Amino acid sequence: MHWLVGLALLGAAAFAFQGRLALSQKVAAVKSLTTRDSLVTKQQKAAAPTQQKAAAPTHVSGSVLNDAGFALLRAGDYRAAVPLLELAVQRLHGSGSIVDAYALYNLAYARFALGRCDGVLAMLERSQKRQGHRNEIDHLRSLALKRCGGR
Repeated sequence: MHWLVGLALLGAAAFAFQGRLALSQKVAAVKSLTTRDSLVTKQQKAAAPTQQKAAAPTHVSGSVLNDAGFALLRAGDYRAAVPLLELAVQRLHGSGSIVDAYALYNLAYARFALGRCDGVLAMLERSQKRQGHRNEIDHLRSLALKRCGGR
């Protein structure tokens, strides 16, 4: 079942890159995938309580996950974006790519938008080291310092 979710996510991202889907359709597809994945995970947990939450299929790249998370950010669905962006950051970690820097910023933004402070400042720092000075990073850092202090 999870490979179907991954395949659908990959397909939705491919369509998005080619401009064939409107933003609202992309967001609906990602929400559907996230909801189905959560339902399957809940069913698996009920059947085997010691089983850990299933991760997205390994063939879905960090870049695709970041793009899907970013589409959700643009739609204002920060809660749905966070798990996708967390996976994107994990999969891109150490790559040194610009997408890694974007995923870090996007995850920091989503967490902050949800009122969370955990890791926001550290992610902004790591993002800026990879992509250089950006006004967006400075602005979010300023807001995070006011709300979160040194956390």
